[in-house]
Amino acid sequence: MIVTGSSKGIGKDIAFQLMARGARVGITGRDTDALRMLHKEAVSNGWRCDTYTVDL
Repeated sequence: MIVTGSSKGIGKDIAFQLMARGARVGITGRDTDALRMLHKEAVSNGWRCDTYTVDL
């Protein structure tokens, strides 16, 4: 599952809710540093995700 605009706000909240429920999520956004931090947080919670820096 891919959630666009995941580096902040509603997109981040949706991605985290999905991962908390066991989904493997592709998180996308324009801010590479923010995505890197989100990935680190997700992994520390035992969740699986992939990050993609894109401007959709």
